[in-house]
Amino acid sequence: MAIPKTLLIAVLAALLLVYSAAFGLESPGRGLVTVETANPERTEGRTALVIGNGAYEDAPLKNPVNDARAMAGALRKLGFDVIERENLAMAQMLESIQQFGKKIRTGGVGLFYFAGHGVQVNGENYLIPVKSGIEFEEHVRYRAVNIGEVLAEMEVAKNRLNLVILDACRNNPFKRSFRSAAAGGLANITAPSGTLIAYATAPGSVAFDGEGKNGLYSQELVENMGVSGLKVEEVFKRVRKAVQERTNNRQVPWESSSLVGDFYFSPAPAQPPLPAMPVRAVPPAPPATPAPKPSLTPAPSPAPAPSPAPPVTPASTGRPPVSEAPARPIAALPARQPPPVMPSPPAPAPASFEPFLGQWEGEWRIEQAANQWGTRPCKLLVHVLDGQAYVDLYVGNSQLSSGLGKGLGPGTVDQKKLKAEVRIIKGVSNLVFSTEAGKEMHWAMVGDGKLVSRVTRKAMDSTCTLHKVK
Repeated sequence: MAIPKTLLIAVLAALLLVYSAAFGLESPGRGLVTVETANPERTEGRTALVIGNGAYEDAPLKNPVNDARAMAGALRKLGFDVIERENLAMAQMLESIQQFGKKIRTGGVGLFYFAGHGVQVNGENYLIPVKSGIEFEEHVRYRAVNIGEVLAEMEVAKNRLNLVILDACRNNPFKRSFRSAAAGGLANITAPSGTLIAYATAPGSVAFDGEGKNGLYSQELVENMGVSGLKVEEVFKRVRKAVQERTNNRQVPWESSSLVGDFYFSPAPAQPPLPAMPVRAVPPAPPATPAPKPSLTPAPSPAPAPSPAPPVTPASTGRPPVSEAPARPIAALPARQPPPVMPSPPAPAPASFEPFLGQWEGEWRIEQAANQWGTRPCKLLVHVLDGQAYVDLYVGNSQLSSGLGKGLGPGTVDQKKLKAEVRIIKGVSNLVFSTEAGKEMHWAMVGDGKLVSRVTRKAMDSTCTLHKVK
């Protein structure tokens, strides 16, 4: 009887599969496990509005347009959808801000950058358009763009994260006609949740327009944005350090941040996938050894146990019996008490800058003779970059100190050399400023997120309390 060819092929295939499984043979493409890392490609949108105003009629600036072009190019390389504008009048600025607001409503990251003139009036910050026609301080409210317009669009969008970069802290072009023009630069703004506001220099100070093609702040920012693997906070720290060094501490960039998530301009490169790893088949277990068969030969009988020895009695030994004395009770010994454990002395608090790191804000209350007193806003910034700690102190609109602490290095206070260090005084950490003349200012850490400083002189008694804001 002839066997059909199809049946023969099926039988051979089944035998081959059984043979392969039994002896651990692997067919091509089987028995391999590949482990891959997640691809970190950006999945959220990135939108930016970049404005550079330099063609002012009364006080033109040469760098803002160049800065805006450099910033727009860098952001495009980093995956941003960029709205780029130059030399805008007020209506055009408002129209561009509204266009930007509509785009960020789809979510993701929003970035607003402005280079040009900016002024503060009554604590409000205004960005100056070209052809504004501003002659007096009262005109600013109606002929300049309040930065609140940008923050309002971001608040409505409710996207994940927003960045506001203001390279607009240059000299007030309307200084002669302004009553409050003595305080240059921009005012500090409390950043809304999920927002970082960056200034080219500290509040109340002015930035340098720069001598080259680009302004100093924007030039450093563009260079550091492209460094892979840096969080946005680290980018601005690098910019601050570079600008301080290049201006001999005359310009100190500043940020106000309420970010609740991480952001990288340029994420770290993805890790390559792990190579494929073969899965070897487990060889079959060897056959079990059979149990030995019982022997048919009868087992030998056990030897008889020896007879027990007769008991020993007084009669058998010939000795008189010994009367047993009653057992005498033994008194129990008292339990030994362990030696008392002496409490370990509390470890001294470490003399470290760590508790002081961050931005502190508060109010300095000054009381003079004849019950005269007044208050001034006070800010203290302590941060570490590349192993060096930096300390900046501001009272009102004046920068009283800026420099390296210890290992901070020398800084300046009223043209006198300054150093800063942390001391433990009566168990409390104190950030201490001292000059060559021996004068000191102490900032005591009196609670979680609270610093207090007190200065007493012959005719003045002043106290400052600061609270940590970030």
